[in-house]
Amino acid sequence: QEIFPDEFDVQYRLALGLCYQCQYKFKGCEEGNSLIDKLLLTYPNKTELDSIKKIFNHWGLQ
Repeated sequence: QEIFPDEFDVQYRLALGLCYQCQYKFKGCEEGNSLIDKLLLTYPNKTELDSIKKIFNHWGLQ
């Protein structure tokens, strides 16, 4: 999360990667969920974050 912390696109791709890792390998779930929560606070109007958050919620992270 320290790589380009102020660039949405980089952080979004990192969150997306962690989402896939959580979904298919059951790793990185807490880290990814935490990053998505942080991104949602920083960028509340970015609707693409909602679909990733739903996946983390599906796996029991809220």
